[in-house]
Amino acid sequence: MNLKEKYPEQYLDHWIAMFSIHNSEVTQENCISQISFYKEMESEEEFKKLQEEIALIIKNNDLNLFLPILKDYCGNHLGNDYLNKMAAILIDNNKI
Repeated sequence: MNLKEKYPEQYLDHWIAMFSIHNSEVTQENCISQISFYKEMESEEEFKKLQEEIALIIKNNDLNLFLPILKDYCGNHLGNDYLNKMAAILIDNNKI
């Protein structure tokens, strides 16, 4: 099963694409800024769906499968630690 079948709404794909347009590195500050922008553009509900999808991706041990998507949008120099940091910040920011 490919990622589009497993995660048909593609919230994380969309987040990565949006993030790559506005940011060059994953920092707490960049993610918080992008979260605010995401909620403004997409909605609070869509952000919650993004968080739910990320939680499911982590539960299914599939986060590393998104590395090629991250590299396509953000560059080949990025690794799993970058993706893990991004996911952790998104999951931990229910209060934003």
